[in-house]
Amino acid sequence: MSHPQHGDSPDIIIGEVVGTRTFPLPWGLLAARGAVGVVAGVLLLAWPRASISVVLVLVGLWTAVDGVLTIAGARHEGSGRGERAVLALGGLLAVVIGAIAVVRPFETAAALAWMLGAWLLVLGLLQLVLTALRPSLLGLLTAAAVAAAGFLLILDPGRATTGLTMLIGLALVAWGALFVVVGLLARRASVSLLET
Repeated sequence: MSHPQHGDSPDIIIGEVVGTRTFPLPWGLLAARGAVGVVAGVLLLAWPRASISVVLVLVGLWTAVDGVLTIAGARHEGSGRGERAVLALGGLLAVVIGAIAVVRPFETAAALAWMLGAWLLVLGLLQLVLTALRPSLLGLLTAAAVAAAGFLLILDPGRATTGLTMLIGLALVAWGALFVVVGLLARRASVSLLET
């Protein structure tokens, strides 16, 4: 861990203290992204027999909102130029795919599942790029899990909705909980730093 320098932004200092530099976003955006993921995951788990179209519309809503929050995070001054570009690209892709999933569901659910799978695969690969810029075991595990989920959706988009719903719901809850915890740890660290 490097030591904070005079003039560093509070978010940079907080990131160094709680290890959130893999996720170069302010604590509030981290927690908000996590909360949206948890809510989407709980909704999917509550309706495991919902049609794949409903599932993909819910995931599409989550994808679009997550994309908007990621784009907002890309503007954060604590991030480097490369990080901002990767975050903005991932966020834009999420907004586009999420909007298509919500506004105009395709004739088959397989097309939507393939698109969301492609988004997850690209998101996982982009997270790998961010992890290469700021090495982290947590970042590597997150990237691998997201990319694997995307790959599986691309390979078999037409599977039974119950299994797909449960897997996506569990993944969203886990992903969301992780971001909420990291955001709250960053918040706690910022309060501690301000008190010293």
